[in-house]
Amino acid sequence: MLRRLETARGATLEELARALPAEYPKNLRTIRRDLAAIEDAGFPLVTGRSDGQTRWKIMDGFGRIPAPGLSTTELMALTLSRNLLKPLEGTEVHALLQSALHKAAAALPPPAMD
Repeated sequence: MLRRLETARGATLEELARALPAEYPKNLRTIRRDLAAIEDAGFPLVTGRSDGQTRWKIMDGFGRIPAPGLSTTELMALTLSRNLLKPLEGTEVHALLQSALHKAAAALPPPAMD
């Protein structure tokens, strides 16, 4: 889904649903919630109309993040995983993962973290 949003044209809800693997839910409401979760995590999604359809995409320029060895999608995955680390709070592993997440967040453009 994130890779589709990274394209210059973006994607409609239906295109996002078709691109998901067979075992994933393809309900359009679920996809809207996923898009909202991506935005809530601080990633800049923009919408536009084309041929009478609403298209979502990642803000222009966001895909050119200067982070050594990490793609835009990898940075998103790291940042979106923050809440999954709560059970590790108080451990050295948690501290190291938080440090990595802070570095990933620092590589994101300012609008992504608003």
